[in-house]
This record gives sequence, structure tokens and C-alpha cells, in this order.
Amino acid sequence: MKFLNKKNCSQILLLIIFTTPIFIFGINDLEEYTLGTFSTLIYWESFRGFFTNFYDFYGPGTKLPIGPGPLLHPLNFFLYDLKVYYVFFTITLYKKII
Repeated sequence: MKFLNKKNCSQILLLIIFTTPIFIFGINDLEEYTLGTFSTLIYWESFRGFFTNFYDFYGPGTKLPIGPGPLLHPLNFFLYDLKVYYVFFTITLYKKII
């Protein structure tokens, strides 16, 4: 079986090592959520969200986007569950690195 050679086994092991803490501990990176993912969630709520430049339900109101985020990334369809979203994001970034 060519799929289970030594290189692929090490890559699968590294993916498991890097994604297991997300399932166990959850998402603790509040800075990334408040700066990037929050803006993406607002933009992806509806089609009108892409034309929003001010959000007044967050404190006294804030201009959007709050920070750099993956606004038009194809994985944004998984934003319904942040754990799933971050796991897929980690896997795709890992695939680009290797």
C-alpha cells in the first residue's frame, strides 16, 4: 500500500498531534477571534453582511473589518462550528507548508 509509506505516516501523525488539542481544549485564541474571525462571521451572516461597514451591536459600535481575517476564504462555510473551522484551517495550512 503506497498510501501508508513512512512519509505519509509521519504527516498523518503530525496532523493528529496539531489538531488534537483543538478538540480537547477548544479555541483559546481570543485575539484571533476578536480581530479576524468575528468580522468574518458578521460578513457571512447574510449577503447584506458584505456591505456592512459599521456594526452597532458590539459595544458602542465599531467600524468593520476589525482586523485582518480570512474574509473570502473557501473554508468560511465551516464557520457554524469554530472547532471544525479551525481544524480544517490547520489542515489546509499544514498541507500548504509541506
